[in-house]
Amino acid sequence: MDTPVNRWTSFLSVLLMAGCGASASPVPGFESVGASPPTETSALMLRHYDHARSLSSAAIFGRPALAMAAAAAIRQEGPMSSMSAEAGPAYRAFVASVAAVEQADDRSELALSAAVVARQCGECHLASGLGPSFELGRPVEAVTPRDHLRVLAWASSRMWESLIGGSDLAWRAGARALSGQRLDEDLYASRASDLDAARGLAARLHDLGVRALSSSERGERAALLGEVWGTCSGCHDLVGLSG
Repeated sequence: MDTPVNRWTSFLSVLLMAGCGASASPVPGFESVGASPPTETSALMLRHYDHARSLSSAAIFGRPALAMAAAAAIRQEGPMSSMSAEAGPAYRAFVASVAAVEQADDRSELALSAAVVARQCGECHLASGLGPSFELGRPVEAVTPRDHLRVLAWASSRMWESLIGGSDLAWRAGARALSGQRLDEDLYASRASDLDAARGLAARLHDLGVRALSSSERGERAALLGEVWGTCSGCHDLVGLSG
């Protein structure tokens, strides 16, 4: 049977997402599978995905103007015309979470509010039965110092996907990657404006990964991801990568 879930998951093939160490990378999109054009629902979800990725990237790099633009773009989309009455409360909570982004006063509030948006995306997806699903894959082996950034990016992306897609497996994979190693000091020692502060943020990021391993409640996970993004943002600020 061609249910909304089947149409959504069969239409989307998710590309690997850029995260905590790749500010120059474009926001990933999707490619269609087969010749069928997207439905109204899948087209809306594609746009939501792009806006949500822009929002999370803005939170990770402490760029409030970009976050506000992404939040405004999400609000302007409006609900699906075919939304069920049962999904209405979840959608309204999602819209409220997007509005909270626009009220964020600092990088920590921005990071937390962006993570809450991801959680509310997932709640709305669950209520409406729309997926999405993602390929989990595996992180690169951290051989060079820069590989450590790629591992952190991979971990952040999997944890984000877990919130919007309801995947416990994705969360635990991201938490394992985040807790598996501390950020290599060679990556930031020569660039950080405050080396002691940078060391503290690197240690905190590792500790958040350890805490995430034992986290199971969705609200707690959103709060933890917000702390992860806020920590990334603080480190990016110390090395001159924030906006």
